[in-house]
Amino acid sequence: MRKRFSKLVLLALTVSVLVLAFGASAVAAGNGPNPNAGQGVCLDPADPASPLTAEEITWLTYMREEEKLAKDVYLAMYDVYGARVFKNIAASELRHTTSVKALLNRYGVADPVGNNAAGVFTNPDLQALYNQLVQDGKVSLTEAYKVGILV
Repeated sequence: MRKRFSKLVLLALTVSVLVLAFGASAVAAGNGPNPNAGQGVCLDPADPASPLTAEEITWLTYMREEEKLAKDVYLAMYDVYGARVFKNIAASELRHTTSVKALLNRYGVADPVGNNAAGVFTNPDLQALYNQLVQDGKVSLTEAYKVGILV
């Protein structure tokens, strides 16, 4: 479990760096900060997008599903325990995944989420992680809070 936790922390740090990098790129390109901050990405459709590298596409699609995973886990814990904090954080995660979807749309990248229901992922590693996190969170409310902190 400790090894998995270390991998998850490393993954979370990597995703955070990518989010910051995309945000910094948007600011440098004149696309931020904007008056709609916190309400998704505000992009100028007249501003042509530079093509993404294969690595950027990989991480952007991963981020889309990872943000969905966080939202889905929080909603699953809310459904089990009714603790409002889970619902509130899920709303924030929805804004994150919507922002990433806007970037996918801007760059013409296929959306890995599509019409997938809650708890359904195209990435098998994220599917397994979701299943494990929900299972762990169902043990008790305390464990659900631990899962929430991990996510």
